[in-house]
Amino acid sequence: MNMFSDIDSVWKGKEVEFISGKHKGRSGICMGFRNYPDGAGLLFDLGDKSVIVYSRDLESIRKITK
Repeated sequence: MNMFSDIDSVWKGKEVEFISGKHKGRSGICMGFRNYPDGAGLLFDLGDKSVIVYSRDLESIRKITK
């Protein structure tokens, strides 16, 4: 078990809506938590591309919709 499995269990597979930032107005499915050289964050599939939302930018997510 990795140390981020609790974050994955909450977010992975959930659909969210973005209310600010460069993805404002879009929704996406969380593919899980990742740790990158620039910081830790959640990877989202927006349909046409995948994006990482770093922990410092989580306020851009309005709600979990599904």
